[in-house]
Amino acid sequence: MQSTHTIFPSLTKHAFLAQERERISKRVTITVMSANVLRWLGGLSTIPNERLEAGRAVLCRAQQDGALRDYRLYALGSDLVIQMITLGQGLHNSKVCELASDVVTTALTRAAEAHLYHPMLGEGDFFHLTPRQRVAALRLRPLEFPFTERGAEPIVIAQELYNGVE
Repeated sequence: MQSTHTIFPSLTKHAFLAQERERISKRVTITVMSANVLRWLGGLSTIPNERLEAGRAVLCRAQQDGALRDYRLYALGSDLVIQMITLGQGLHNSKVCELASDVVTTALTRAAEAHLYHPMLGEGDFFHLTPRQRVAALRLRPLEFPFTERGAEPIVIAQELYNGVE
C-alpha cells in the first residue's frame, strides 16, 4: 500500500492558511446587486433600455480601467440588476460599492434628463438623499460569491486524518 505522504505532501494548517492569504488577490468574486429603480421612473412598466445602456457605459469604462474582469447589467422586473466580476475584491471593497452606486445614479440621471424620473412621495428626491438613504430608498440587495480559480490541491482534511498512516 502506498503511503499517504507520497499522495499528499505535508502541509500544516498554518501553511495552508498562509497560502490562502496569498490567493486572496487572485480570488474571483461575483458581486450581484439588485436595486429597485422602476418606482423612480414615474409609472413606467419596464426599465427603458436607454437607462440600461447608460449604466453599462459606466461598467464598460471600469472594465477598460481594470477595475472589473467582466460585468452584466439587466432589468429584472422592477429591479436594475448589476453583476460585477472582480479579482480579490467584492462587497468589502469600497470601490465595488461606489461603482454600483455610480451605475444606478447614472441610469437615474439619464432618466431625469429624458423627463422619466419622478421623486417618490414620502422619500423625496433621490439626488438629494445621503448615500445611506439612497441604499434604503433603492431597496439595494447585495450578494457575493467568492471563489478561487486554481488547479487541484491536497485535501487538508484527508491529510489530517491519514497523516502518519503507512
